[in-house]
Amino acid sequence: MLLPLNHLRKTLRQTFQSVPNEIYYAAKVDGASDFRFLWEVMVPLGKSSIVAIAVLKIIGSWNSFVWPLIVTNEQSMRTLPVGLQAFTTEARTKFQLLMAASTIVIIPMVVIYIFLQKYIIAGISKSGIKG
Repeated sequence: MLLPLNHLRKTLRQTFQSVPNEIYYAAKVDGASDFRFLWEVMVPLGKSSIVAIAVLKIIGSWNSFVWPLIVTNEQSMRTLPVGLQAFTTEARTKFQLLMAASTIVIIPMVVIYIFLQKYIIAGISKSGIKG
């Protein structure tokens, strides 16, 4: 199950709060602006959490069903999960076609997960958020 948006915000907030203030003060002494501190210190330290949140949000958007079904009125604008609904009719469900199409639809998400698995696991395990 994917984490709700509130938990994802807490995860990122907690990641940034875990960085000691002394690092910020050291960067200020070295002449870094707040923006430079954010991009050169905070983002690299929180990379695993940022990647984990991004991947979880991408997967959630990829799998959205109800909202695209409600707001779209053209077949070309609907998401793939809504398109899978076409294999189910009132008379019967074409399971062999539905399973083949489902396999093709999940391949991009499996590939993304395989390549970014270490960041996802590291980002979630660092968060300390209980679900």
